[in-house]
Amino acid sequence: MSFENDTGLIANKTFQEWKAQFPAMPILVTIIKHLLAMRGLNEPVNGGIGGFSVTCLVVSLLQNMPQVKSGTMIPEHHLGEILMEFFDLYGNEFNTSTTGISVNPPKLFSKSAARDVVYRDLHAQKFSIIDPNRADNDIAGGSSNTPAIQNCFSAAYTALQQSMNTLQHSNLESRRNQSILRCIIGGNYESFRLQRDHLAHLHEELIGPIEDE
Repeated sequence: MSFENDTGLIANKTFQEWKAQFPAMPILVTIIKHLLAMRGLNEPVNGGIGGFSVTCLVVSLLQNMPQVKSGTMIPEHHLGEILMEFFDLYGNEFNTSTTGISVNPPKLFSKSAARDVVYRDLHAQKFSIIDPNRADNDIAGGSSNTPAIQNCFSAAYTALQQSMNTLQHSNLESRRNQSILRCIIGGNYESFRLQRDHLAHLHEELIGPIEDE
């Protein structure tokens, strides 16, 4: 809870605008956030990157992909391809020491030429993302674990490639009910199911039946 601080409200408005512009964005963000959370890389207080930073990384990718810009690719029809592009770009190609990210306006910028000194730390190997609502604020300023985050993205890219290659060369029966994403976000989700059932039970007791939308 914040008092006399509307940055969260403004960020949510920005998120809703991006969601309308890129319907694929929240789906991609959910997968990436979960991947990071499973590895303890999702909290800025621990050197990770938070949800809004992940959102900006996804939006920047979508803003700058030639196929999306030209209208020849509808992102929500190519979620797998864009997810792979994300992991390859930010895991293997992106130089966080020299390059920063702006989403408003959409561009990549050289840290050495940045106007604001907050983005000029060339010795820090970390993501630098200009807050779309306040240019002097680096929303990824606490991402001191960026090398581990990039290694995570790179490993996810490699694992998905291997998973797809294995399934491609398997017969139809062995591919049945197999998940490609299992290699990066597979796990025991029993605790999630128990929590969901508990919350549903509380809702029915205190409020009433849950109605499907």
